[in-house]
Amino acid sequence: MEKTPRPVFSPPNTGGKTARKRWNIKEKKGKREMSQETFDLFTDTTGRHVGQQEKATRRLIESLTERSGGDLDPFATTLCASLLSLAQNIDTQRNAGKEISRNMNTYLDNVQRLQDMYPPEPKVDEDVAAYLAEAKA
Repeated sequence: MEKTPRPVFSPPNTGGKTARKRWNIKEKKGKREMSQETFDLFTDTTGRHVGQQEKATRRLIESLTERSGGDLDPFATTLCASLLSLAQNIDTQRNAGKEISRNMNTYLDNVQRLQDMYPPEPKVDEDVAAYLAEAKA
């Protein structure tokens, strides 16, 4: 009988003291919390290609965060996480020459929801602003 190999992403034998120390597993009220520390220079995009859709999505999320005053509510945060995931899928499918319309429709729906939650500030034409300032004076 062959033994099935462990998945690459799971820590080996986390029951022993040595494994808990190596994988930095901390006991918290009977539950284990695991984290593997990395250098600060590594991000979630290190070592992989970031496509155009994902770059645009990251800029959109930064803009929304600035617009909201630096803190998004939990619903908006969830929508942003979905947008990033959809953007990565769209880039991957586009590079593979696959159909992207369903993902793109979902993506655009989520963008519309976020725009309804955090509407952009209206921009006033310079001529109109000068006219209004003159009228007030």
